[in-house]
Amino acid sequence: MLRFLLSGCVTSSLERFRRNDRSDSVVCYHGFFRELTGIKTWLTNFSKSRIICRDDFTQRQSIKGFRMEKPHHEYFMKEAIKQAVIALDKGEVPVGAVVVWKNKIVARAYNQMEMLHDPTAHAEMIALTAASETLSQMPEAKPAGLKEHRGSLEGATLYVTLEPCPMCAGALVMTKCQNLVYGARDAKAGACHSRYHITDDDRLNHRVKVTGGVMADDAKFLLAEFFKTLRKEKR
Repeated sequence: MLRFLLSGCVTSSLERFRRNDRSDSVVCYHGFFRELTGIKTWLTNFSKSRIICRDDFTQRQSIKGFRMEKPHHEYFMKEAIKQAVIALDKGEVPVGAVVVWKNKIVARAYNQMEMLHDPTAHAEMIALTAASETLSQMPEAKPAGLKEHRGSLEGATLYVTLEPCPMCAGALVMTKCQNLVYGARDAKAGACHSRYHITDDDRLNHRVKVTGGVMADDAKFLLAEFFKTLRKEKR
């Protein structure tokens, strides 16, 4: 049901995302969405502030006379949630991710397991791979002392709406990603705080700084609606 509503009410916004339109925009929700109490509450909370569809947040804020001096976790998590909404619209488990390097988004992704018929096509895996490719082509991202960039993610932060599983947590370690910021905990398969602590295992050659619970209620809401719809369809 929510997939139908989202596809009807935010089609124009999703089309802007797919076209990579970077113009400033506010995601607005109209009509009968307002009649649905639970969805209305979430959308109201989620849309309180303007959602700016631009990658370079620091540049945008400096134009306004304000410059961000530290990571703005909620801003980048909203960008990950946008990816999760796209996943939901496509019938995928609504998990979205973005990779940030020097306050700039260098990769965006959402779950594509059903679309690609690939159980490893998690949002985190796709985002990390895309970020590695992007940074490897950026001279300014090359680590000091190396002739060429090998695709590692030193200095990068992954924002994802759900705590990564063991596969994705392992990928964070292997890519040497500096930070992880996630939304909702995954009690069944979370590999950072819930079930395992792969990102902080001192037996491995890299550890990731992890921050959890950022906009967790928003991430939980999308997941709950997806699985509620799935149960109804199976009846």
